[in-house]
Amino acid sequence: MKVTDVKTWVVGNPPPGIGGKYFIFVKLTTDGGVVGYGEAYNATFSAHVTAKMIEDMAERYLIGRDPHDIENLFRRVYSSGFTQRPDVSGMGCFSALEMACWDIIGKEAGKPAYKLLGGQVHETLRSYTYLYPHTGSVHSEDARGQNVYNDPDMAAACALEYVEQGFNAVKL
Repeated sequence: MKVTDVKTWVVGNPPPGIGGKYFIFVKLTTDGGVVGYGEAYNATFSAHVTAKMIEDMAERYLIGRDPHDIENLFRRVYSSGFTQRPDVSGMGCFSALEMACWDIIGKEAGKPAYKLLGGQVHETLRSYTYLYPHTGSVHSEDARGQNVYNDPDMAAACALEYVEQGFNAVKL
């Protein structure tokens, strides 16, 4: 089995941007038609730059190779840079490709990826969110004035709303 194709796409997330301003997804396809999906976090560059970095990384180190060889992929990616160690810009790109590889491996094996990674450990997982303003965005001038960042009562009310939605932790 070999990876034959990579596609990325960016999905914008309207204000207040719960979970991030953008989501960056990757789709890997194998010569056998198995498809795997992954997601990248975007901390350093614009989402579209990160998507291109993922495509470049896949084309240089993954296309034409077996998706099972994740450790070799990791070593090729991280030893290729000038410093020969991980950098923040590459971690999100690599993680998206690794997720997609595990998705392919799980589909091929007929098992969910969590079983391949050691099995279920917890019955439930903690789900958290950040405090976001009710309107506008944290990324613009909308965050000026009275809001969840400078009004403790508004912050408490907002946190309660998130708990009622199912989140069991809120980051300030």
